[in-house]
Amino acid sequence: MKISPADAFVFVDKRDDSVDDDFSGVSMVHDTMVEVAANYHGGGGPITFADGHAEFHRWLSPDTQFPQQSGIATRKYNFMPVASDDPDLLWLRDHATSPE
Repeated sequence: MKISPADAFVFVDKRDDSVDDDFSGVSMVHDTMVEVAANYHGGGGPITFADGHAEFHRWLSPDTQFPQQSGIATRKYNFMPVASDDPDLLWLRDHATSPE
């Protein structure tokens, strides 16, 4: 099934303690959060899509709902293992690419 531009995300607000470069990715193979999306906007954050619209997405997994670090980050939140049925990983995969 081909993904439509209205469903394909382009930009995701990343946590500042997850940023390590200009790249954001989604693992389609490993059960890993490559870069963790921001959750400090009431448990979610803004996402833009290929058709030009933007929306607020609320993250559901406890793996993405942890407090923001202040000051010097003592932990980087990237390449984090998550469960294979993690709802946020599955959502990102559904909106990241298509097999066609």
